[in-house]
Amino acid sequence: MKINTKELQGLIPVIKSAVGNNSLQPDTTRLGIKTTSDSIVFYSKGRDRLKKSLKIASPDQGVDIAVNANIFLGLLGKTTTDEIELSIDDTTKNLVFKGNGIYNIEQEVSEVGPIKFGEISTDNLTNSIGTLKKDFIKTIINNNTYALLKVKEGESEGRLSTGNYHIKTDNTMTSDSEVISRTNVSSGLSKDISLSPETINTIALTDEDLAVYEVGNDLLLVGSDSVISSPIVSDSNEFPYTELVNMIKDELFPSSVSVEKSPILSAIDRLSIFNVDNSPLKISFGNNIVEFSIKEQKESIVAIGDGRKPDGTDYVFNTDMTSFVSSLKAYNKDTVVFKFNVNDITIIRLDGDNLIEAVSSKS
Repeated sequence: MKINTKELQGLIPVIKSAVGNNSLQPDTTRLGIKTTSDSIVFYSKGRDRLKKSLKIASPDQGVDIAVNANIFLGLLGKTTTDEIELSIDDTTKNLVFKGNGIYNIEQEVSEVGPIKFGEISTDNLTNSIGTLKKDFIKTIINNNTYALLKVKEGESEGRLSTGNYHIKTDNTMTSDSEVISRTNVSSGLSKDISLSPETINTIALTDEDLAVYEVGNDLLLVGSDSVISSPIVSDSNEFPYTELVNMIKDELFPSSVSVEKSPILSAIDRLSIFNVDNSPLKISFGNNIVEFSIKEQKESIVAIGDGRKPDGTDYVFNTDMTSFVSSLKAYNKDTVVFKFNVNDITIIRLDGDNLIEAVSSKS
């Protein structure tokens, strides 16, 4: 069967995002390929299971094979011909890939025979909890990703609850030890869920609105060309949502100073040249001025508002420079409104239309 190369290559990012590539779990290194009456369908398995379909003209019937995912996707990505022809060798039962050359990709087998990927059934789904819109997913990726707890490669199974996106019906929150990020946008769901960064990334790469169903211990996310089966993350009781919300209540931040975002980023970019040992970024709020400094290097920017303490001294705040810059880049307005309590130098808040964000001090 012949398939348009660019259309097939367009599936590479979402398929790769769902391939686990864990050598201790061989299923996660494989890619299932099947045909239906009008489509070629790909299956991959990592933390989640993915089914991704592409409609094509005259698919060969009866194709059902598992191959090494890295070999197939790598070869596909480097192919420059307009079309790719896929077939099954009658003798070896391997996949024949014809593009710039003719390549034989071995069929994955086990002790009991050829590997087959199980179907992800979407029949008779009843327990719907709403729809995750692709625009919503893009919004929380832009606003919340930088505040995720960073987890080292290979530690995803032992991820702390703060390493996930905690999606409520009316807002989404992420947090690490330095930053709290809450996006005040409706999720479109009727109940609260938590999703891992890997799942969010795969959802985003489908570029589809996905209906969400609870099926046993899994969430089933269904679009027109994509199906994702993701284990339910049962950490809602572990995530300190109420505690974090209480930390960013309006009444705790009576003072505010407004500053243009672009000059702040430019100033910090220049100061970062001197930050060879990851020293804290010092922010001093005065009367209509804000000073940013790294060690002895400093720059001042005109502001609107008086950030001084009752005794007339500047309000001084120290924070991690990298996290703070990420916060600003995610901030969704050109003018940054810093809110704080001059009697408490442990946290400041950035107020935006859809983003309420707090940064903890590292003094």
